[in-house]
Amino acid sequence: MKSTVRFEAFGVAVCLTLVGLAASEQAAAQEGGRLERLSAEALFNEGLRLMQANDYVSACPKLAASYRLDPGIGTLLYLADCYDSEGKTASAWITFREAVFLARKAGDTEREQAALEHADALRPKLTSLQLQMATPPAGLTLTLDEHAVATELLNVPLPVDPGQHVLVASAPNYVSWSQSFTIEPTPTVVPFTIPPLASTQTPAPPAAPAVEQPRGASNLDALGWVAVGVGATAIVGGGAAILAGVDPWPRPIVVCGIGVLSVVGGTLLLTLPSEPQGAPREPRGGARKARSEPSGWGLGWQASF
Repeated sequence: MKSTVRFEAFGVAVCLTLVGLAASEQAAAQEGGRLERLSAEALFNEGLRLMQANDYVSACPKLAASYRLDPGIGTLLYLADCYDSEGKTASAWITFREAVFLARKAGDTEREQAALEHADALRPKLTSLQLQMATPPAGLTLTLDEHAVATELLNVPLPVDPGQHVLVASAPNYVSWSQSFTIEPTPTVVPFTIPPLASTQTPAPPAAPAVEQPRGASNLDALGWVAVGVGATAIVGGGAAILAGVDPWPRPIVVCGIGVLSVVGGTLLLTLPSEPQGAPREPRGGARKARSEPSGWGLGWQASF
């Protein structure tokens, strides 16, 4: 009985603890929400004060921060009007368009109509930037004023605010490229060509020049040396036979004569110019023709063999 009472008391204590933690978290969230709303209100009031002082450059960031903390259609309309007064036509136009969507979603027809009229009035004043690139490399990334630009926007007019801008293009294995430029407040489409990016990959070294291999002996050279060797052997053998008288006459004379002819023929073969290996040969049986220049007598000759 006592153990049951203790278990129930423990369960109650756990439940009370969890309830207390949830209440604390809710109170902290409410406190944080109140702080955000107070901050948004303070930023909104400061933005209105700066707008009244015609300091739109300082006023617009205050209103934008106020809207991020506590989104509201009224704050968004003031922010769009601030952009318009600052000369940022593209930012003003897209902000009024966003206000149209939110007002329509909230059923606020009055603010929807006001935002739509302002957006329609700004549309003819827009200046657009048309980025172009002949051959975009793989993995190309583009940033405009540190904001990513989709590569699908190449050759598509993109509304931008007049003033100074910085465009950066990069891709793997390529050197990043960047350039600053100024957009004039003129309602037109400004073409902008991105140059080809320089590759970071090292080009392949040039091929080494072909080295001419030493030319081997031709078949005629080998045949010549064989003939000379055989002839010399025949001359020596025939001469020895004559001197020794062991061979009946006139066979040694014939052998010596053949040896002399073989040496002479081999020597002639060795004196002929060597033909490089792999050189194309003249087809056998083909006709060869030679034509002399016309002589002063107007005569010419042609021979074939």
